[in-house]
Amino acid sequence: METQELYNEYLASAGVTTDSRADLTDKIFFALRGERFDGNTFALEALQKGARLAVVDNQDLPEAEGLYFVEDALQALQELAFHHRRQLSIPVIAICGSNGKTTTKELTGRVLAQRYKTFVTPGNLNNHIGVPLSILQITPEHEMAVIEIGANHIGETAELCRLADPDFGLITNIGKDHLEGFGSLEGVAQANGELFVHLAANKGLAFVNTHQPHVVELAKSLTRRVTYPSNGDFLHTEGHLSGAYLSVTAGGYTAQTQLPGLYNLENVAAALCIGRYFDVALPAALEAVADYKPTNNRSQWAETGRNSILVDCYNANPSSMLAALENFKAIPAAGKPKVAILADMAELGADAQHEHEELGKYLAQAGLDQVWLAGQDMAHAKAHCPQAQYCPTVEALVQALTEAQPSGNLFLLKASRSARLERLLPLL
Repeated sequence: METQELYNEYLASAGVTTDSRADLTDKIFFALRGERFDGNTFALEALQKGARLAVVDNQDLPEAEGLYFVEDALQALQELAFHHRRQLSIPVIAICGSNGKTTTKELTGRVLAQRYKTFVTPGNLNNHIGVPLSILQITPEHEMAVIEIGANHIGETAELCRLADPDFGLITNIGKDHLEGFGSLEGVAQANGELFVHLAANKGLAFVNTHQPHVVELAKSLTRRVTYPSNGDFLHTEGHLSGAYLSVTAGGYTAQTQLPGLYNLENVAAALCIGRYFDVALPAALEAVADYKPTNNRSQWAETGRNSILVDCYNANPSSMLAALENFKAIPAAGKPKVAILADMAELGADAQHEHEELGKYLAQAGLDQVWLAGQDMAHAKAHCPQAQYCPTVEALVQALTEAQPSGNLFLLKASRSARLERLLPLL
């Protein structure tokens, strides 16, 4: 089926999905393949559940009404999104970077929503599948779109920019994330810099974080730039901790946020800068920021009745781990012992041992009341932090905490997504 034909079906449908478990009524089901699944095996079931079409790439499937055969279902999905994007005339803002992408995306969406009907990437749909799915959720009613772009290898940001074709873009920061795929900090910069390369080639505009030297360097090729949050920038923003939470000041206005940590200042400043550029009144923008409450284990507080817990275990890399720990040290504890529970930082490749060793050295001097470490790589951190409690697996950590039944503490939970450290919450 040609893209235009498929697009006509898309326009008449209730949308697209790759999940056969979802409500499929009048939707187009794309049968994608993964390491442990093949969506083609669910195609006929999807049609039985009410799907308008099932786009498949297994040529051995029997002919059936509603089955549409393509060479590659993923490519068909991406090209459909590519085509849809070119029918849109609204501003599209892409957000990428090592840390803070999702928080910045959510804040930016809320700020812009004060004036415009704004589409925001749902959840973490920021990869080669998620970005096209996001684009295809943009409707004629939307006036703005904020698209999160994630990458773990060189060239991926460029490809996602090809699909999303952003007019505006922002790189939150450059840190030590996905070193296994990027190879080095320079590789991280190159990969994220592909967004600015796209903008430069298409006369787009970048919002540039002047607190981040790597980002400033990457932006030198751009003729259209808007800067934040330093004094003298397009929008100067300052912040300080008010108790455990960030308070921000911009343009003579101040707002108390529900975000812990000074490291969130740059995320807030980015959203305020974008809002100001698009003529959102600053008081309304700050109100939107103040109303935002983190979810999904990203910098959110949990009170269990026995302990206070800063849950920041959606993901971790050396840069975000250090920022989280520095923030945790600065939070007033009200007499409660501060306890860090940390598990492996994933996707560091050949740098895994070194980065975990450096973390151990930091923890040995951090002055925390107690440290728990879990995971194979955290053994390298334990070697340099003898006072830490160590468990070879998170399962062993669960057992240890079940026996310890800690109470009256201030906890930090931080690890890569694969550790699923949020499972500790019922124990704390």
